[in-house]
Amino acid sequence: MENLATCSKFHGYPQDNGHTFLTEFESFSTLHGLSEFNLTDKRMLAAFHLHLKGPALTWYNSLSDESKSDWKSVRILFKEKYVNFCGHGANALMHSEIFQNLSLSSGQSVEDFYCLIYEKGKLLAKPEHEMLSKFISGLPEQMSFFVRAGMPQDMQNALASAKMAEAYGYRKHDESVNAAGLFKNKFHDNRRTAAGQNTEVRDLQQQIQELRELVKSKRK
Repeated sequence: MENLATCSKFHGYPQDNGHTFLTEFESFSTLHGLSEFNLTDKRMLAAFHLHLKGPALTWYNSLSDESKSDWKSVRILFKEKYVNFCGHGANALMHSEIFQNLSLSSGQSVEDFYCLIYEKGKLLAKPEHEMLSKFISGLPEQMSFFVRAGMPQDMQNALASAKMAEAYGYRKHDESVNAAGLFKNKFHDNRRTAAGQNTEVRDLQQQIQELRELVKSKRK
């Protein structure tokens, strides 16, 4: 079976995507002809079993023999456990907490962060405006301000603005994000003088105006 293992393993950790795994596994099964014979259930279940690790494997082993008697039943139970958890108990709370704490890390690409927000948002059935808000708030402070000032109407426009902000050098992590995903507000730094704050405000106002002009020219 290892020679056929072109499908990734599923561990069942909070960061793992059950829907993606299930889709990939079923494509894997079709590719290798596991659904073309009378022994479909046994072959599918055996392959499924070998692609589970960690908590997911523990969950599978805890199922009753009756529950594991056919692929359809196992598929339904898997979806209830790892896919269709929106609004249901601890899983929903856990994934919602993860979603709320997402932020762009220093070594992460903007596109990867965008995909992560979109993926987790879809799993939690979040409307696009909530995913948009989370994407913007999860960016470093200056970058987030730049994107918000452009008033993007959807996720795609927000991503384009974020990449533009990155190109202009507004991606700065040194005083915006720490390991816990929290940030310091530089406007509350007691060491800053009033003159320095006024200069910064003027700079930000100029950045907003430049962004608006860029967005207008892009729309034309």
